[in-house]
Amino acid sequence: MQSSLRDALAFTPRSQSPPYEYIEGGDFRDTLSVSVVQANFTALGEPAELTLTVNNQGMLERMKIRRWGNPEGGDCHYVDFGGIIDESSTFDGYTIPTRLRVGWYFDSPERRDRFESEGEFFHCTIDKAIYK
Repeated sequence: MQSSLRDALAFTPRSQSPPYEYIEGGDFRDTLSVSVVQANFTALGEPAELTLTVNNQGMLERMKIRRWGNPEGGDCHYVDFGGIIDESSTFDGYTIPTRLRVGWYFDSPERRDRFESEGEFFHCTIDKAIYK
């Protein structure tokens, strides 16, 4: 394989890669249901890890980041923060998230249900988008 093709394939996002698995006997089967993309970077001197989950159409479904805050009311510290995109809609040819739930303790390892029971604090529905 030529190096330029090999390099291009190595940097192709999973959402753009063929979502197939080779089955013995020559068949291919669609195996992609969701993809998780993770970005690690430094922002204002602080390490950050952003995790995005997209479905097989490339639509954003979930997002997560560690956010500095004090949802318990005590000292500030890093807390799992994120949201769920329940619906997306297309306006003037652009598809955007239109129903979201956001809050603290998102996918928290100690208690997965904590987001819905204690952390969710922002809900929105977008009915119309005008781009200027």
